[in-house]
Parts: sequence; C-alpha cells; structure tokens
Amino acid sequence: MTNPDNDMFNAPELYLLARAFDGETIVGLPDKRIFQLMGKSVFEAAYKRLIEKGLFSEQGKLTKSGYIVIKTLEQYCQSDKYVRINQATFAFRKDAKEELIILYEPLDGSEKYKLLMFSKDIAMEWLNFSFPFISREPKQDPSDFMKKPLLHREKHDLDDFEPEYILDIELFDLDNKKPKQRWLIFEKDEKLISVNTEGWKYYYASQNWLKKMLLNELNQEAKT
Repeated sequence: MTNPDNDMFNAPELYLLARAFDGETIVGLPDKRIFQLMGKSVFEAAYKRLIEKGLFSEQGKLTKSGYIVIKTLEQYCQSDKYVRINQATFAFRKDAKEELIILYEPLDGSEKYKLLMFSKDIAMEWLNFSFPFISREPKQDPSDFMKKPLLHREKHDLDDFEPEYILDIELFDLDNKKPKQRWLIFEKDEKLISVNTEGWKYYYASQNWLKKMLLNELNQEAKT
C-alpha cells in the first residue's frame, strides 16, 4: 500500500535533494542555515526518510522517483519569478510557458511540502474555487475605478471584521529571494478590499483590478 506521505517533504529533505544541482536557496522554505545550525543529525534523519520514500536505494543510489522529484525541484529553483498565494508558491517553467510548478504547504501544521505541476488554466480554476469572489461578475460602476483609498472611518470599521476568505499574495524580489510586496484581499458587503502591507494602505478594489493583477502575476493572457 502506498504511503500518502511519500510525496510530502520537509525542508531538510528538499535541501538535501537540491544538493544534486548545487541549490542553496528554495523560495518558500525557511533559510537552509536554520537547519544547519541544528546539527548534522537533522540531515542524516532526512536522508533516511528519503530512502524510506524510495528516492534513494539502500545503497544510496538515486532511483527513478528520486530523479523525477529532483528535476522538478531544479526547474522550480530556476524560475525567473515567484508568486506566493496563501500556502502555495508559484514558479514558472522556462521550457513550458503554460505550466507552473507549485510548492504547496498544507494547513495541517506538519511543516511538510508538496511539489505540484499545473497548467496556468488549472491554477486559475483552483484559485476561483478557493476564493469565490475572484470569479464573480464585475458590477457596473460609473466611476470605473481600479482601486481607491478607504476613508479613515471606513478603515476603522474593519477593526473587528473577520473575512470569510483572505487572498494573501506575495511578490518576490529575485535578487535576494525575499518578498518585496504583499497584498491582502477580501470581501466585505460585496465590496473588495485590498491592503498593501507596506504602510498598511487600504483600498477599495474593482473586480477588474483583481483579475488583471492575478493574470499579470501568473503571466497569463486574459481569456476572451
């Protein structure tokens, strides 16, 4: 019987696999140095788990399954752009422009990750399903705004508000592989609110602004 955890990896396991292509940084994971400071036993235990998962043989030879995971991880690390949306970090394949590699961290507290490969269309379908306000039809608005600041009293009204869904988008700086911009987007009274966490600036956002932002960040053309 296949163990469902065999395609889930913790950070030390992924860093060990990345050694095959001299990868030192994996966007979306804690810094490798954190685990190095814990001592070599952390990586020794990770190597044993990789053997148990069938990525290496008992003799330490790379298996076919191990090769596939390493190649996928290498393509993830070679991306020219990263976008994190909630618990999923999206990377962009250079050899297949319509496909994404996703480092996904389930919200179960396990601190394990899964590498997934989706088309951009499937990724958008997943986002539409997970956050229903993305796919709703835009309302006709005579002002035709993209986004506009909330008034002080409107911002104050949000102090005790708990949204049903929050879309958390982080854009990364490729120079240091750290987040450079973050947006929190949610719905209140059928209106979209977007928050730029740099300075905590609050805006009303139009449906067109949200869709344009997602399509732009996922390098996808708008469907006609």
